[in-house]
Amino acid sequence: MVLTVLRFPVRATLALAGVLTSVAAIAEPVSKTAPLVSDDFDEFEAKGFEIAGFKLLPDFEYIIYADDNVYAAPAGTKADAAFIVLGGLEAKRRLGSVDLTAIAKTRIRRYDKLTTENSEGAEASVALGWKPRESEKLGLTAGWRRVVEERGDPEALQLTTTGPRLLNIFEAEGKFSHEGGVMLLSSDVAWRKYDFLGPANDQRDFTSQFGSVTVGRSIGSRLYGTATAFVTNRDFKIPLATGVSQDETTIGGRIGVATKERGIVEGRATIGLFKLNPADPLQKSRTGVSTDISLTYRPQQRTAITLNVFSGDVATFRLGAVARADTTAQLNVQQEIRHNLYATASLSYLRAEFIGSGDLEKALSPRVEVEWLASKRISIAGYASFTHRTSNIAEENFDRARGGISFRMRF
Repeated sequence: MVLTVLRFPVRATLALAGVLTSVAAIAEPVSKTAPLVSDDFDEFEAKGFEIAGFKLLPDFEYIIYADDNVYAAPAGTKADAAFIVLGGLEAKRRLGSVDLTAIAKTRIRRYDKLTTENSEGAEASVALGWKPRESEKLGLTAGWRRVVEERGDPEALQLTTTGPRLLNIFEAEGKFSHEGGVMLLSSDVAWRKYDFLGPANDQRDFTSQFGSVTVGRSIGSRLYGTATAFVTNRDFKIPLATGVSQDETTIGGRIGVATKERGIVEGRATIGLFKLNPADPLQKSRTGVSTDISLTYRPQQRTAITLNVFSGDVATFRLGAVARADTTAQLNVQQEIRHNLYATASLSYLRAEFIGSGDLEKALSPRVEVEWLASKRISIAGYASFTHRTSNIAEENFDRARGGISFRMRF
């Protein structure tokens, strides 16, 4: 299930956190077109300001765009123009070896004609990062998000007379990593509660618990060989109308490699198996391939190419389906054209297979964006995207094109 608020996806999946990444805050700053190359230069980086020992980083973004298929419909499409306002505040403070980060953000979307699609999203989070020594990192995060379900999501509401579904997500997560010498050790524990608004959506409400442990050993000057074990448990609020329990537990493991430090190529690549065990004794368990790949290639200072691949078990609410297996992939190229002009081009792929119902959906989405940094605080970006989805269910096929202009401010 892919849900979006503030431009990032949320999945009830068994995807693992990066082996070598530090604990980060839940949200990102106002979007940058090419952060992997623009972050290497601080000429245009906003510095924020200090109050009572906290470094404050407010940001603002205004997006105006056109959408030729707002409801992601196969026929009788409805086009409209809309604007999105995003505002946020990030507060940082260092207390000895502890980093404290607090974030609050809001997202308001308004359509010109199809006003039932108007929506508001928000989030708030607190993160603590502790680095007792150079080789060890410990992080804790807690937060809340008001999420707006995206039209065109495989699990999205089909009705057009009401607006998109809304839900609250409450979450807490703890991470630990040790990287030094020949050994690597990392762990991740997370709890999330998904609470859809409205009694009609009670069957979608669930709580998930996730845990993983990764161990690695040096296999050269640049790489670790890694092995990961993980478990995900989902407890649904109520059973289906038929009385069948939706609760389930997934266990699995992967092996692979991870880079030790930043270089021309960095990231991780792992593959393994998972086993889904339904709580209902009448439902069969199933086994599938689990993949987690996140790689960055920097052929030169002004270019970054990323590849992200995921495959595994995903929560589903579709009628007749007992499970869902997703494969997602994204190839992204980020380029500095000039010292204040950046561009990115990406191609995303989604394959969603609904076990039990026989439904199969595939989506391909190219996207391009260019951003001009007028100053340290102001930038203007333009983007265009297209989505083509096919399915063995005729009502699930659609084409959708969107394009717009974004005005961004960083203080």
